[in-house]
Amino acid sequence: MEKQGFEKLRLLFLGSVALLCLFFFDYLCPLRYLAGISCPGCGVTRSWIALLGGDLGEAFRLHSLFWLPPVAAGLWIFRRKKVCGVLFGLALAGFLALWVVRLTDPADSVAVFAPASGMVFQGIKQLWEALFA
Repeated sequence: MEKQGFEKLRLLFLGSVALLCLFFFDYLCPLRYLAGISCPGCGVTRSWIALLGGDLGEAFRLHSLFWLPPVAAGLWIFRRKKVCGVLFGLALAGFLALWVVRLTDPADSVAVFAPASGMVFQGIKQLWEALFA
């Protein structure tokens, strides 16, 4: 197997192990777990599950850019580097813009901005109480 193919398999394996660890600890978003803030991709997995269940409207409600990662992955696999780079930049900008909009929308039930519920805040709070209570 060529070296580049081995690297892709290694990355796929490491990513799979990381996802299994997150499932094992019953939490899917490390950013939300640690900081209490949803990540820019929050809702993408649930969008695909809704789409596979035949509910296109729910898929777009959960995350309207859910279709971009597979398109980018397909371009990357088929070595369309120039197109992939442009699409990656546009997708990143889109995900970040949508993330800001969703975090500032109080009606959004998917994206969460609750830093006080994050493990970092809780740890600091407990340490503070232990030292100064």
